Amino acid sequence: MHLLVLGVNHHSAPVEVREKLAFTPEEVKAALGSLPSGVDGAVILSTCNRCEVYALSQDSALPRDELESFLLHHHRLGREDLTSYLYAYSQEEAMRHLFRVATGVDSMVLGEDQIQGQVRQALALALVVHSAPRPLSRLFRHALMVGKRARRETGISRYPVSVSHA
Repeated sequence: MHLLVLGVNHHSAPVEVREKLAFTPEEVKAALGSLPSGVDGAVILSTCNRCEVYALSQDSALPRDELESFLLHHHRLGREDLTSYLYAYSQEEAMRHLFRVATGVDSMVLGEDQIQGQVRQALALALVVHSAPRPLSRLFRHALMVGKRARRETGISRYPVSVSHA
């Protein structure tokens, strides 16, 4: 199985672009029901600071273009609206990125803890529509455990943190 994450976040895109890519929970379910061919499962993490598609495929050459087209089609955007803001990670780099997200290390405010619930919700939505096969659901559960452990064993969540608090 091969993993690819494609998305935008507060580092790569201005808020106007992130807002264009935002999914409601119902839109996530609909989008996961219309995944591109070659994608065996996916989880969509959509928050105010990021929109990421974590896709799993049997094909080692899962094309970034297919996931990019999937996002563009769903949000009715042109390639010029999005391409320069997207990032993509595969395999170990994609897993590392998810762990950084789940621990709050890749948040706008270091250690922000709302992301853990958002990762949990993204997995739950994917499970409801059966788009998270075992390897992907295990990865997300492991990322949630890593996030919880990081908060418990480090000082990352010692103080209340959020953008509004900062």
